[in-house]
Amino acid sequence: MTTSENLSSLAEMAEVLEDSGYEVAQGDNFLAVKVPHGDKAPAHALLTIDEIRGKLMISSRVARYGDIAESRLSAFQAALLDANTRIDPFAFATLTDRDDPDLDSPDEWLVMLIESISLGDLSAHELRTAMADLANALPAADEILAAVA
Repeated sequence: MTTSENLSSLAEMAEVLEDSGYEVAQGDNFLAVKVPHGDKAPAHALLTIDEIRGKLMISSRVARYGDIAESRLSAFQAALLDANTRIDPFAFATLTDRDDPDLDSPDEWLVMLIESISLGDLSAHELRTAMADLANALPAADEILAAVA
């Protein structure tokens, strides 16, 4: 596949990512990708296609609210908002029980790094750049978690 071709399927994206050195597992409607993370174990990213909006969705779980001391939650949330300006195009988001009914307790709510990319002209280069952007955003999550620990 050439870098100028548009990617429209998860299989094509898996091929590009594997050719770029990522470890990829493909499910029926998703890709699970291990993302290098400095000297830490690789982070895991989930890639899905939102057919309705015509977007590739990339997400990576960085914490659970239950991992954060209750007395530090306000500082944690403020740090996430502040960091969003430094990790663009990724952003921190919270996955709650409104998004997933199985997350019925606030302690189970997830903090995610998220990004969406239009599929209209998604190239191999843009996909690789998005994965590099995720790798660059992960240290901000580490810093925030260390600061509120």
